[in-house]
Amino acid sequence: KEILINEMIELAKRYSDDGSPKLLNGIMHKIVNNIS
Repeated sequence: KEILINEMIELAKRYSDDGSPKLLNGIMHKIVNNIS
């Protein structure tokens, strides 16, 4: 789970603006918690 979140954050850092990693981190955290 944590690896998936970290990879998504790294992609957001590479391809988007400064606020995106924080937003994506929050969204992915909720998704992963709902799946498990």
